Amino acid sequence: MEHDSSNLDLIGAFRVIRQRAPVIALCCILAAAAAFVLSKRQQRQYTAAAQIMFRNSQLDQQAAGLQVVSQVNLQPQTDTNLTLAKLPRIATETAAALGHGLTGRQLTNAVSVTQIGDTQLARISATWPDPTIASEIANEYARRVIADSQQSDANYYSNALQALDLQYNALTPAQQQGVEGADLKDRTTSLQILSQLQSGEVQLEQVATPPSGASSPRVRRNTILGAGVGLVIGLALAFLLQRLDRRLREPSDLERVYGVPLLGVIPESAALRRAPKSSSTLAPSEPEIFGLLRAHIRYFNVDRELRVIVVVSAAPGDGKTTVASNLAMAAATVGSHVLFIEADLRRPIAAKVFGTDAEPGLSEVLLGEETLESVMKRVNFAYRNGESIGLDVLVAGGVLPPNPPQVIESNAMFALLDGARRDYDFVVIDTPPLVLLPDAFPLLRQADGVLIVSRLGHNRRDVASRLRETLDSVDAPVVGVVANGYRPPRGTSAYGYGASYRYNYSHYANGASLNVAGEETENGTANREATRRQG
Repeated sequence: MEHDSSNLDLIGAFRVIRQRAPVIALCCILAAAAAFVLSKRQQRQYTAAAQIMFRNSQLDQQAAGLQVVSQVNLQPQTDTNLTLAKLPRIATETAAALGHGLTGRQLTNAVSVTQIGDTQLARISATWPDPTIASEIANEYARRVIADSQQSDANYYSNALQALDLQYNALTPAQQQGVEGADLKDRTTSLQILSQLQSGEVQLEQVATPPSGASSPRVRRNTILGAGVGLVIGLALAFLLQRLDRRLREPSDLERVYGVPLLGVIPESAALRRAPKSSSTLAPSEPEIFGLLRAHIRYFNVDRELRVIVVVSAAPGDGKTTVASNLAMAAATVGSHVLFIEADLRRPIAAKVFGTDAEPGLSEVLLGEETLESVMKRVNFAYRNGESIGLDVLVAGGVLPPNPPQVIESNAMFALLDGARRDYDFVVIDTPPLVLLPDAFPLLRQADGVLIVSRLGHNRRDVASRLRETLDSVDAPVVGVVANGYRPPRGTSAYGYGASYRYNYSHYANGASLNVAGEETENGTANREATRRQG
């Protein structure tokens, strides 16, 4: 269970990244562009480096014939030499020697002294806008470090010799001729030899040359780093927006909000938005999806007969009419006697959708001006292999009443539905948005089933919750919800939604089962045929 939960969380994270990809990409581009522009506007800096070596003084002592105490770890001596090389007076002396208006503080910030690996070599790097001056600073600074070390050594030996002379002169003539005098003379001789051999513990190993290219700004590196920072910001912003977003974006969101099965996933399709728009054909390349939706409605409700289906939505633009019309046409393709009723008496569009006359229609029948037989329109469309399929369409009509709820709630409407239930195998009723208008309320209890259509990324959670409360308040027989406008990840199809999201609905009437991909067991196929023959 924990493994499955982790997988679902990971899938959800990738889903957020896919949905918010434009935001993430924009953050990356803006951050990279900002880093690029700032890098380009920075002054170019050049770095020159000289190398010096800290010598081991024990070698000179050995050459002078002095006894040397073995020292395994030379790192403390190297650290001391590095600290001495970083003294502010070295920078001040270098600035005074070079001129160019340089100051000791400037050179302290411009020069760095670092050890090279675990060796006794050190690198003196100088960074300056002029490559020639940068090399001059590095070389002069190195010379000043060497001179300072030599002066320090000279002062040391001079003071040591003076101390020995004072000790020797303090002896009596007899002591000077004795062992003590001889020992002081030997030490004096050794120090004199050592002072002559000692050329300083620091030597110049490599001079600095003017660099050919700038060391900063590094435009390419900064741009890449900027893009990386933008990616992090974009991801954080994407998940923040997702958390604050109140819109329903995934089919699974609809199932959770409405508390009913997800019966169909309709992909975002320009062809589907245009179709049918005429009576020539079912929606191009999409008939299987609506055939699958019809099968789900039927098989997920095997314990009751569904002849009259009311299609509702929370708000305009959900694609309710598109789903309702194509569902009716899909039912007609399997031989059902189908009636499509447009119960939207405010903004009717069925006549345009099916390519038929806009009047007369339902309003004239309910007002007693026409009979149902006289206004019914037969719409034929081509299916497979040029086969002509037809269904009956009852458009809203040309005379729209000023009080649609009262007209829909009339006895004439109830009588019309009773007759349609008796004469047709399948009746699909298109209605106005239920949250905004109360027109469809009377139909909710008269229908055998209510189908909710919601466009992903269009409805908000609070609006969907309000629709659910409305349906619950009248005890509407909701059969399920349809997710419209689904945008599957690249390389996948809406047909595979059920597998990729682990939905697997089943029904257990007569041993039949049907999963979301539309696959049936052998017993399920036989029962389907038997049910069709009985209908």
